[in-house]
Order: sequence, then structure tokens, then C-alpha cells
Amino acid sequence: MTDVSPLIDAMGLAPHPEGGHYRRTWTAPARVDTPRGSRHSASAIIFLLESDEEARWHLVHSDELWIWSGPG
Repeated sequence: MTDVSPLIDAMGLAPHPEGGHYRRTWTAPARVDTPRGSRHSASAIIFLLESDEEARWHLVHSDELWIWSGPG
């Protein structure tokens, strides 16, 4: 197993509440009102799971777009 700690540090990633590590890279200036309160209309993150990690299943109230960036 490869130690990804240097990558996590270099990319400035923080622990994600649902598993893995992340960093927000962009947030849309426009906001929308939802039943759970006002929120940004869109955002983007970098997300990393180590080989022995899994992200917890969760309910998503908005569309998500996932782009795999490798390696494997």
C-alpha cells in the first residue's frame, strides 16, 4: 500500500465527514433557498480515498458529478 500522507499534505486536504480527505476548490457565488436553508448553487472539491477507505453512504439532496482522476 502506498503512503498518501505526502499527497494529502501537499494538496492541503482535510478529513471529510463521510470518509476520505477533501479540499473545496470552488464555490458558486449564486445561492438557492432549500428546505434545509440557503446554500451555494454549486461547489467543487478534490476528494481522495485511501486504498483501505470507503466513503459512508449518505442522502444527497442535490445533483453530484464525480470525475475519476486515477490512478486506480
